[in-house]
Amino acid sequence: GDSATNLEKVTKSSRVAIFENTCPEWIISCVGAFPQSIGVVTVYATLGIDSVIEAVEDNIVPVIVCNKTNVKFLAENASRMQSLTTIVYTNDLIGKDDKTEIPDAPNGLNIFSFDDFVESGDTSKYPISPPTSETTAVVMYTSGSTGKPKVRRKPQFFASLQSFVNFRTWH
Repeated sequence: GDSATNLEKVTKSSRVAIFENTCPEWIISCVGAFPQSIGVVTVYATLGIDSVIEAVEDNIVPVIVCNKTNVKFLAENASRMQSLTTIVYTNDLIGKDDKTEIPDAPNGLNIFSFDDFVESGDTSKYPISPPTSETTAVVMYTSGSTGKPKVRRKPQFFASLQSFVNFRTWH
């Protein structure tokens, strides 16, 4: 697959899921999504595959950012995530001698390294599309002490951030 073609599928109404420990690629994914009004669905890396599947399906997520060690498992379960079209993997905490192989992508799914995905982007083709106060910035799937992961939605994040920027600019 062509990652540029997949970028076309990530629209304002889209969300990107992040199933990874907090690392530079985690932050870069958010920084890339927010100016495009793309919501970020965070799934704690300690949660299991059922929580990831639920997060992808509940939020109609086409792209997930994960660790290289999770690619095989996500690819094997892609049929359970109908909206998922792209897996972007990081090499966070992956040793130089790591032998983890990236599987062949099942039909309808693309798999890219984070570096290749970023390299394929054309920022001039995607001008900033500012969010509104109604845009959900972050949906967090966090671990709970019992049962189903807890879900927190943060629609006011962008409005709060804009207010802060306006205040700092004015003062």
